[in-house]
Amino acid sequence: MLNCPSGVSVLDASNNIVPCGSVNVSGNGSQAFGFVNVSGASQTVSATFTPNDQNGAADYSGIARASFVVQTVPQPIITFTVSSSTLVSGASATFSWTGNYVSGANLIFDCVPGVSVSANGINLPCGTNAFSSPLPATGSQSVTFTLSGNVMQSITVRVLPAAGTGYDAIHSLMTTLTLIPAPPPTPVSVASFSASKKVFSSGDTATLNWSVTGATSTAIIAGCADGVTVLVNTATTSCQGLVFFAFAQGSTTLTLINNDITPRVVTMVLAPRDTSGTTLANIGSPLALTVYPASQSIPVPRVEPVQTPSLATTTPAAHAPFTTLLVRGMTNPQVTMLQQFLALDPAIYPEGIVIGTFGPATQRAVQRFQVRYGIAHPGDQGYGNVGPLTRAKLNALTRP
Repeated sequence: MLNCPSGVSVLDASNNIVPCGSVNVSGNGSQAFGFVNVSGASQTVSATFTPNDQNGAADYSGIARASFVVQTVPQPIITFTVSSSTLVSGASATFSWTGNYVSGANLIFDCVPGVSVSANGINLPCGTNAFSSPLPATGSQSVTFTLSGNVMQSITVRVLPAAGTGYDAIHSLMTTLTLIPAPPPTPVSVASFSASKKVFSSGDTATLNWSVTGATSTAIIAGCADGVTVLVNTATTSCQGLVFFAFAQGSTTLTLINNDITPRVVTMVLAPRDTSGTTLANIGSPLALTVYPASQSIPVPRVEPVQTPSLATTTPAAHAPFTTLLVRGMTNPQVTMLQQFLALDPAIYPEGIVIGTFGPATQRAVQRFQVRYGIAHPGDQGYGNVGPLTRAKLNALTRP
């Protein structure tokens, strides 16, 4: 009969751990046993030899006893590693270990101000056994670390072997992680939104290209006039509402059909979507596309050489469509005509927005127009406004 204290196990001839207890042996001879002590301290094992008489009954008058000391295993955990020694706040690391004869293990995380630890969405305690039940003797565990501040921190993690009813802290192994604050989130914005063309004949096809930052997906929203059909990848879609959801970066084919008798403007809006799936239309980027009916051809703007304006050019012709001063902030039909004309040249008006309101994009287009034709330059009075000289040039270029 082998009586073993807690943490001591017996090895059979195949080197497998077997419980302590009664072992039958021959009347004369010897029996080899191995002993493993993972209690963390030296332990005494007692052995009681009880002979059996000829009838197989125990002869307690012939009992013999012996005892011996079994030293603790010097390295009950052989290896302890971590997937990364430097971790950004909110990221996870995987700890792996290899046990030697032990029945289980546990982890202890040092208590560091501002550092919280969790596994499988459950917060773990610090300074004590992190798990209420033993982890495998050989295994791994993924753990997430979070910093509450913006200061880099270090945290020590130990793996403890199971020892009887507890854990052996003396023969633990440890490793240290450096935790780095997470970088601030990238602001959500539209990086680019463009079309391979902005002026269409009815039935023309173009390619939309887009890219956003700080978001993983986008929404494409169309706002168009009566008589206009929008096809995305050859599929008819609705106007005045959501067209489709897309990735943060991509492209698609767009076809515009105008069944009306006058040119119409279709405004496509690219809106980023945040992590909750909310469409942020307030920071969306508009793209104005002009589509002419099949009965009309796209007018080709007259390109004239740059020349210094004379006083004669300041007097508009009788047929002139532009008859009044136009400045930023105005909303009227002449602003609409101005935007439609400027949008015919993407180099002058790349935004191509036609909404009838003289905004910053329209002002920049007017400034490019003025520089091209030598009407005004940065710092000149009237730069960015449609005054007499600019109006005269516009009327000259739009003369039938």
